[in-house]
Amino acid sequence: MKKKAVLINELQNKMLMKGSTVEDIDKLFSHYTDDFIYIHEVYGGTYTREHLYNNSIKYLKEGEYQMTGARYKIISIIAGYKAVSLERQQTYQGVISNHLTVFEFEDNQVSRIIEY
Repeated sequence: MKKKAVLINELQNKMLMKGSTVEDIDKLFSHYTDDFIYIHEVYGGTYTREHLYNNSIKYLKEGEYQMTGARYKIISIIAGYKAVSLERQQTYQGVISNHLTVFEFEDNQVSRIIEY
């Protein structure tokens, strides 16, 4: 699960980079279950896989993904039963902050991501 969480982090970074493609988004979402949800209270609550995928495609087509360096850097990882928590350092618009992110797994795919 640790390796999978690191891979998801890398794929999330790649999706946000200048020159990313729909294939990059598809590759990321291929690691999510069909009923995947993303929970982030600061960003408005709970998002379904479909909603998040559609927004990702929309933002890509609007040219929003223009990063030239990784947005998320993993600081530490703790693995538990069917879950991995990551302390991630995020750089966004020049501001650096650390966040706790929990990846929950079901059959080797991510079923839920919770951001704290």
